[in-house]
Amino acid sequence: MTLSKNTELGQITVSDQIFADMLIDAAKSVECEGKVWPSTKRGKIIPENGRSYPADVAAVIDVSKGADGEIEYLLLDIYVVIKFGAGIKKVVEDLCSHIAGTIMERQGAIPVHINVHVTGVKSKQVARRDLLVLKEYGTDGY
Repeated sequence: MTLSKNTELGQITVSDQIFADMLIDAAKSVECEGKVWPSTKRGKIIPENGRSYPADVAAVIDVSKGADGEIEYLLLDIYVVIKFGAGIKKVVEDLCSHIAGTIMERQGAIPVHINVHVTGVKSKQVARRDLLVLKEYGTDGY
């Protein structure tokens, strides 16, 4: 879903592609490289060598806006497969911190809620899982 906001200067639109690029960058970061891969909602790793790799990642990211009182926030749902033996809590925390830091850097200090759906664990094959980890970041940093 593309996010839009009307201001006195006109309409601002943010594409899902932006969030897909953030997820791809986070998955390739030093902390997460080789430990996490973007996946479909059913647990299939999205092939990195495909021509439409960023677009395929963008297709499975759900972005929405919410409000908690007067504070607006972004809600991201992302789907990943994690390497067998890697600590899920640590990998998800590193992934979320990278994404939230990038959003806050680009958008200013806005609250962010990130739902990470761990759809599988990869060893030689992908074993399907269905875990949800929620991370919340406030306006005062993270």
